[in-house]
Amino acid sequence: MTSFVNVLLAQNTDRLFTYKVPPHLDTTVAVGNTIVISFRNRSMQAFVVEFTNEPDYENIKDIVSVLDLPLVFTKDQVQIAHTISDYYLCSFLSALYLFLPPGMDKRDKKINQEKVKFVSFNMPVHAVNNFVKEYESNQRTSQMAQVLKSIMLAGGTIPLSDLPKSSSLRTLIKKNIITIEDVLVSRMPENAGKSIGQGIAHGLDLTGDQHKVITEIIESSKDFFLLHGVTGSGKTEVYLRVIEHVLSQGKSAIVLVPEISLTPQTLARFYSRFSTQVAVIHSSLTPKERRRQWLKIQSGECRIVVGARSALFSPLRDLGAIIIDEEHESSYKQDSTPRYHAVTVAGWMAKQVGAKLILGSATPALERYYFAQKGVIEKLSMPSKVKPTAPSEIVVVDMRKEQESGNHGSFSKEMVHHIQDTLKNGEQIMLLLNRRGFAPFVICKTCGHKLVCPHCEVTLTLHNDNVLYCHYCGYKAANKPLCPQCQSIFFRYSGVGTQKIEQELASFFPNIRVLRMDRDSTRTIGSLEAILSRFSAGEADILIGTQMIAKGHDFDNVGLVGVISADVALNLPDFRAAERTYTLLSQVAGRTGRRGKAGKVVVQTYNPDNYSISLLLENNYQKFYDEEIMFRQALDYPPFARLCRIIMQAHSQKALSELAEKIDKYLEINRFEDLQIFGPMPAPISKIAAKYRWHIIIKSKSIHSIQKVVKSLKLIFVEYEKSIKWLIDVDPANIL
Repeated sequence: MTSFVNVLLAQNTDRLFTYKVPPHLDTTVAVGNTIVISFRNRSMQAFVVEFTNEPDYENIKDIVSVLDLPLVFTKDQVQIAHTISDYYLCSFLSALYLFLPPGMDKRDKKINQEKVKFVSFNMPVHAVNNFVKEYESNQRTSQMAQVLKSIMLAGGTIPLSDLPKSSSLRTLIKKNIITIEDVLVSRMPENAGKSIGQGIAHGLDLTGDQHKVITEIIESSKDFFLLHGVTGSGKTEVYLRVIEHVLSQGKSAIVLVPEISLTPQTLARFYSRFSTQVAVIHSSLTPKERRRQWLKIQSGECRIVVGARSALFSPLRDLGAIIIDEEHESSYKQDSTPRYHAVTVAGWMAKQVGAKLILGSATPALERYYFAQKGVIEKLSMPSKVKPTAPSEIVVVDMRKEQESGNHGSFSKEMVHHIQDTLKNGEQIMLLLNRRGFAPFVICKTCGHKLVCPHCEVTLTLHNDNVLYCHYCGYKAANKPLCPQCQSIFFRYSGVGTQKIEQELASFFPNIRVLRMDRDSTRTIGSLEAILSRFSAGEADILIGTQMIAKGHDFDNVGLVGVISADVALNLPDFRAAERTYTLLSQVAGRTGRRGKAGKVVVQTYNPDNYSISLLLENNYQKFYDEEIMFRQALDYPPFARLCRIIMQAHSQKALSELAEKIDKYLEINRFEDLQIFGPMPAPISKIAAKYRWHIIIKSKSIHSIQKVVKSLKLIFVEYEKSIKWLIDVDPANIL
């Protein structure tokens, strides 16, 4: 019997084409094969997506050949891609590309084997760590420490081309700490990573909470769990024990963590337990290294994948568990097409293959906690720390009263007092301000006009290099402006960013050592790890940073956490503002009070009575949830309704206005039931990168009703596709 297959061209198209399987390939062709076909008289690569019935038209071409390459996806992955496409209203191709190996997309359709020099360790990781500490303490050997940490971050082996050329490499080779060998990129060096974990104790004594939770996950007939554990309760050890069980069953596991948490210290726990079975996927990998990791996973050499959002689509066989740490993090929502949420897709994947899904957080996303309360998700709790400590003392400072007393600076008297005490005690300090730069607003003293980016409707931020930057499109200009309204040259620099805090600290405490961690100071490869390492080693008294400093870092000697302004997120026009504020403050407060020490937290705010701030004093997530869920229900926001946002972008306001008028008329004539539609209207940020932005927000209790109206609106958008770009965001993370 003749077989037919639908294939997807390895280029930017969303259409499947049908080809016939010739008799000599009948037992060879499978879903996921890379094949060669004749298409418009050209030989092209394509992927077998599915087998199909004989079409009702003639002259079906034969497949030319099947390439001897690994299967690029499975039947289960094809089904998940269809689900992503249907739910997020994106093309099937864009969803399927999530599963393709690096290099096999429309920009690079070939996978070539080639010899590459790889660097790997010659000794156990604990011995390497000893050398890192020794070399970091000496400026002459600090570069060698950085090389070792880069290799560790890559999983114990790294292409030589990814490391800077220096004498440090030769020195490390002479000391027999590392080795270099030539290998094909399609296989791993036989000794790569084998030293990871040798000589390190496997496992810790479990607390009662940990034991109970692990037993429940392993023995329960349920497959979807929300692990609500306070900071320091030992969630990572639970993950490790669950993975051990999964491996013992002959299965594999995916562990997702926020990108910022992918530090050598975090990864070392997985390497020390599972050695060469771990593959790591993160943004610092080169395309070749990412491809090599994919091949390791696909071949079954690695059965555990640890990584950021994209690691979810790794080609693991026999998936037994998906673990998502810090599941509340907004970084799990992709901001480009397809705009999927990793937690949602992980749920589909787990159900499709019968794997367990474990979501962990000290401050769960409100929607997930709601479904756990309703019993849709199995809720597990770890309310106690592994090493009990006295609760941190939390002080909320009303900055309105500071202003009334004549203090117009960034630091309250209370904050300065606690900084002084902490420094006297020989402890370190972390200061959070979720706004980078020096001054976020540059205002004309003559007419009051704010300087804005010429390409965006957002204010320019002054940085300490005396350059004005736009944080949205990257525009920059020297700080010698003329007011575009009145031509004045006199300006006031208002607001505060991390760079200004760094300067103000120096005026209060001229002899302290300060590190700053934000997007500006961590642009280069290895810079983030270097800052964390230096602070951990006690080379700085104070670490200033944006929300990056709140993300799970563990420092023994931090005695004080200060929040310069708790109002940055709270003042955003977004229904999740209170949730984001409470979550961020809870996270950063958890950086103190470690290792048996009680710590202090000082929070400065102009809104001390807002429940997202006042309830922080009680450290009671349940009370915050109870307050926030009432607000959501009253205004019919998630989880009580579903949202979809359509963003329209164009260089012409006129084109957007014309489209908006047409949509208004269409919606007036066609009444859609069970829907609330807001817009079309200018978006809160109405212009980015020289494109004007309008949006439509659709709210409904039914995702199917939303999908129906969006599909109908597509027919209108098609008429304007040359002048207007439109984006669909189902379950948007924000509405800015």
